[in-house]
Amino acid sequence: MSDRSALSDGRSSDRRSLGARLRALLSNPTVLTLLLAVLGGVTVFVIATEVFPYHSSNDDEAVYLQQAAMLLEGQLRMTTEFPEAFRPWFFVMEGNELYSKYSPVPAVFFALGLAIGVPRLSLAAVAAVNVLLVSLITAEAFDRRTGALAAAVLVATPFFLLSSSVFLPYPPTTLLNFTFALAYIRALRRRSSTYAALAGTAIGLAFFARPYTAVLFAVPFLVHACWRLLRALRARDGCALRAAIRRYAVIGVFGLLFVGVTLLYNRIMTGSALVFPYQEFASRDGLGFGYREILVYSREYTPQLALIANWQVVSEFATRWTVAAPIGAILAAIGVVVHLRSAGITDRARAFADRAVGRARRALLAPERERELSPDGGSDGRDGRNGREGTLAPTDRDRGSLRRTVRETLRSARRRFEASVRSFGDGSEPSGSSESSGWSESPGSPRTGLADERVRTLLAGLFVSVILGNIYFWGNLNVLAGVYNPEDGLLALYGPFYHFDLLLPLSAFGAFGLLVSVRWLRRFLGARLPAREARVVVLALLLVTVPIGAVAQANALDSPLARHTNNTDQFERAYAPIENRELENALVFVPPIYGDWMNHPLQYLRNDPSLSGDVVYALKRSPGADFTVIENYENRTLYRYNFRGVWGTWNAQPVQPRLRRVAVREGARHRITTSLGVPPAATVATVRVEAGVPPRKEATQYTVSDERLDRLQRANESLDVEWLLNTERARVAPGPGLRRTLGREAVPLDRSQPVSLEVTFLQPGGGTVTYHYEIAVSAQDGSVRVIWPPRIEVCRLTANCGRTETYIPRLDGYPTGVSVNTTIETTNRAAGPNASASQPELAGSANRSKPSANPGRPDRPDRLGFEATRATGTDTRG
Repeated sequence: MSDRSALSDGRSSDRRSLGARLRALLSNPTVLTLLLAVLGGVTVFVIATEVFPYHSSNDDEAVYLQQAAMLLEGQLRMTTEFPEAFRPWFFVMEGNELYSKYSPVPAVFFALGLAIGVPRLSLAAVAAVNVLLVSLITAEAFDRRTGALAAAVLVATPFFLLSSSVFLPYPPTTLLNFTFALAYIRALRRRSSTYAALAGTAIGLAFFARPYTAVLFAVPFLVHACWRLLRALRARDGCALRAAIRRYAVIGVFGLLFVGVTLLYNRIMTGSALVFPYQEFASRDGLGFGYREILVYSREYTPQLALIANWQVVSEFATRWTVAAPIGAILAAIGVVVHLRSAGITDRARAFADRAVGRARRALLAPERERELSPDGGSDGRDGRNGREGTLAPTDRDRGSLRRTVRETLRSARRRFEASVRSFGDGSEPSGSSESSGWSESPGSPRTGLADERVRTLLAGLFVSVILGNIYFWGNLNVLAGVYNPEDGLLALYGPFYHFDLLLPLSAFGAFGLLVSVRWLRRFLGARLPAREARVVVLALLLVTVPIGAVAQANALDSPLARHTNNTDQFERAYAPIENRELENALVFVPPIYGDWMNHPLQYLRNDPSLSGDVVYALKRSPGADFTVIENYENRTLYRYNFRGVWGTWNAQPVQPRLRRVAVREGARHRITTSLGVPPAATVATVRVEAGVPPRKEATQYTVSDERLDRLQRANESLDVEWLLNTERARVAPGPGLRRTLGREAVPLDRSQPVSLEVTFLQPGGGTVTYHYEIAVSAQDGSVRVIWPPRIEVCRLTANCGRTETYIPRLDGYPTGVSVNTTIETTNRAAGPNASASQPELAGSANRSKPSANPGRPDRPDRLGFEATRATGTDTRG
């Protein structure tokens, strides 16, 4: 019994010791910071994987991922004979070469994950390192406990989580900026040239990545460096001056080295060291006020508009994108105010402002007082003199007195400024600055003169430099869908990403403000209540505050996450035909949705940098351009991706996509038969064939007789229309009940051009239903080629409605009576006019002058998805 008791006691003791060790481990700020960094990385990875599996609605992601793939192939440019067919979004086209308008530095980070096949690991790693850096920098300014709390604040910030989960340049650039800040502080405190070199390298790379972002972040540190050098110079301290110059020289040399790399990159890419690729892409897209333009979007960016837009961005940041917004912003404000007061900056600024206002008031009132003392009260109004010759009138004396007063005011202001300069970097602590607030100096700060208070001032300075500096950049206007509607546009989805660097001071001072608030609360309650009652009140306040903070956090994340989830659902449906099909050695034509760009918006469908991958995506353009691409990628299986509906993540209804296999058919003549359902109560039917492009576009039009239309409606039959294509012309085949009412009998064909057939039914009340066929035709070298099947639309109230009403079988939403059946019969000249009945041709003919780009397989016509209702291939589903 005693043995069992001893064994039980031993196990209990082991459990207690294990629990004690675990509590001690978790109470260690360093361990806690590492755990938070891992948590931040894992959270970002989960969001990136689950919320953005097809990327976000910001198509810039595709630009950086395309760059990352190019870097892994050792390319800065993509070279192709057909740049218009493969031009990615935001790529500069220079002859046959394509290159990104963005710097390759962020793409380097993404390439690390892409190299191992898990690109989103790069996002997780960058997020984890940013959490770690925020903790370390905060620890330098305050202590390790505050640093760990700052890491927790950052991990809980919605802005950080969402912006870090997409392939955009802001988190990687911020990582470089944070590295610079930490290395700068440690270079001064530890007198380390290694840290100085690291600081210069980091800020130089940040400049390469995003020049203006790096400059705004570096401004407080640059001002501090100048003040330290000025202090050493005024003190005539040779040793201190040489040490400061040596350390800042190392930072400057390494920083300028990468500035030089940036200019060299500009020289290689644009031909001029001072012209950045983004300027080559859009010369009026950049810094400054005035007329700004990128592609088809332009604005007059005035200072007034800049202030309004930036006020909206910053206020949204404070009220919607901080931790448990707006609690995070309030805590950060408390932290900043406490720092300014404890450092004496508030008192000095107030005293300086009072003296300046007093001197200005005296300067303005002095002339009036002198007039009151003058015998005649002023001049005689003629020559500026009073009655006694040679005596200056009060007007001249007033001006002289005013000039003297202004000079004295300026001298006093200069003396105060120089005193502030000397006190900023001298390492001395004003009375009550650190100790009175309960915060001790970091180790080493007395040796180098970089006190904790100075580090905090540097961090606070980021609020000034980043916020004011961004007023000069019109990009902050573009993140708003409307200037007075900050709840829409990119800002509502991702947060104010141009202010991403503010997460450092926001987290640091937010943690500081939280600790100060808790300390104030304890002191307040401890002075008024017994200890036990005070603890109960604190616990009650926590029980009330935590749910409020949780609700605020949920509200901050709910709206953007709901929008992103809705976008992802639409993307999943749009890409389903491609994901659900095994594509090998394929060439897929995709529509130019927002202009002649790849990956805008179909950024999930990216090409291999060599443009020779197993699947190659090309923009569908003119027939001649499409045939040229097909010829260059011969022996590939051809597909056309299209959809019905309007692409846009803001739409409630997602698009209805279709991936269709197509082929090139070639012969001397093609006979196309369309069987079209007749809408009920149709009163008039017209048939129109058009060929060419404006201004050389010709058409012929026929009207269906009333008798034939009535007969078809009574018998519930389809209207059959045949149209013929040969090497010279396109025409409607003669048939019963057709009467030509416009143009010649046939329209001429000249090389490559689109040919369209429009069959329109007029209904009572002015409504119309139009079947619109469009087929790419190339007539040359004695044969005519077509890309089959054609693109088909069913339109209402218009003859050509585009892909909005692309016909896709078995879908709902079409007018009553609509049905489509289309067949094609290709005649080979060498075999004679009747050869088509025995020679099925899916993609070419036996007597072609050159090999087909997509050779057919006569023995297996069903692989194209066509139904062979004739000896040749037919398509019954549009």
